[in-house]
Amino acid sequence: MENTITTFDGVFWDKQDILNQMHRDEFYFGYLGKNALSSSSCKDLLKNPSIYYNSINNKGGGETNDAFRVGSLFHYKLLEPKKWESLHFVDVKSKNTNAYKFAVEEYGEAYTSPERYNAEQMAASFMGNSKASDFLRNARTEVPAIGEIEGIPFRGKADILGGSYIADLKSSSDIRRFKWDSFRFGYDIQCFIYCELFGISYKDFTFIAVDKSTHLVGIFECSKEFYYSGEEKTMEAIQIYKDFFIDKKKPVEDFYLYDVL
Repeated sequence: MENTITTFDGVFWDKQDILNQMHRDEFYFGYLGKNALSSSSCKDLLKNPSIYYNSINNKGGGETNDAFRVGSLFHYKLLEPKKWESLHFVDVKSKNTNAYKFAVEEYGEAYTSPERYNAEQMAASFMGNSKASDFLRNARTEVPAIGEIEGIPFRGKADILGGSYIADLKSSSDIRRFKWDSFRFGYDIQCFIYCELFGISYKDFTFIAVDKSTHLVGIFECSKEFYYSGEEKTMEAIQIYKDFFIDKKKPVEDFYLYDVL
């Protein structure tokens, strides 16, 4: 049974077949976005199951914030050169210009010159740092994985997969706060899920972050406490998913936060 997996829609998949499909963005983010959980969907479930519900039913959540755009461009430049070359850049400084708006209408997605320059500088800082660039040596990039945690299908894609380690790229607005922000942004959830899917220890999972302003590189290893924090949050998210989407004990509108002040 280890070579098979069942997605939420009841489809019974051979693992190698589904892994081959996962290299396509429309399958990974589209089909599996609705039919498996991920670290991102766990974060949505923990915030409010209505957010997750809306995301899988194409109800809102389509906007892309600036932080996400910067991180994506950095990722494309460093790890997906073909995707980078396919992007459309407009020689303007602001997204408020008519030229940029026309480009979005024509291409569906566009980026400004400053965004391009910043991503190039971030990638250059990464590659110019011998400790960071060493993670890419003899490693594979954009490697998908799928498996079950507590009977629930989970997907993931390793930015950098070495022989026995994973390195994940992040952009940071203040890299000296990354250690604390990593809990707030749910990176501990990602650490736990990826360690489970790829069968590695938390000791072999590393975040490599680049500051969006200063371009300073930060290399952050994971502690046992960080891993277990991610496990606790993931289990809570799984329980929320089971309660509201499998057992359907209540409508998502009935979810609320309770505490004593």
